[in-house]
Amino acid sequence: MEKKELRQKYLLKRKFIKNKKDKSNDILNFIINNPLYNNANVIALYYSTKDEVDTHDLILYSLLQDKIVLLPKVIGKEMIFIKIDETTRYETSNFKIREPISNEPYLGNIDLFIVPGVAFDINGNRLGYGGGYYDKYLKDTNASTIGICFEEQITNEIEPEEHDIKVDIVQTERKTYDETKRLRKERRE
Repeated sequence: MEKKELRQKYLLKRKFIKNKKDKSNDILNFIINNPLYNNANVIALYYSTKDEVDTHDLILYSLLQDKIVLLPKVIGKEMIFIKIDETTRYETSNFKIREPISNEPYLGNIDLFIVPGVAFDINGNRLGYGGGYYDKYLKDTNASTIGICFEEQITNEIEPEEHDIKVDIVQTERKTYDETKRLRKERRE
């Protein structure tokens, strides 16, 4: 199945997942108890849309933990990350995503990325939304990465391409798929 068809299949499947708020809370609990999260000072999150794993509570919790929280913003064909706080103002992008109004990119090191996706497999392969923004950004980082999704979004149908970047961990409401731990260790050496 081609990526476009697979993307449509899992977007439709995700739309009909029940109890998304409860499942999102379970995912949040896994994340905040993960050493990668606890040891991270600078975290790149994303502002979730209606059908995605809800990240709003994780954003607030991270700010309350005095972590530096970054959110993505797409400018042209590039994605940057912008530091936010409780006073940050937002606008809706062309992709219908809430983004910080600021265009000032965060220039420091990022410890952890929480990555969205349409689907993931247990080996950390990710089916994104088709823009390649995360693949472009993550190829140049040594930061840890956690992809979050609902269990219904786990598949064995993803056929990664050469430019696709795996996440270190895939977290669902039921399980932590940490099959790429060895790869993460090798990347840092």
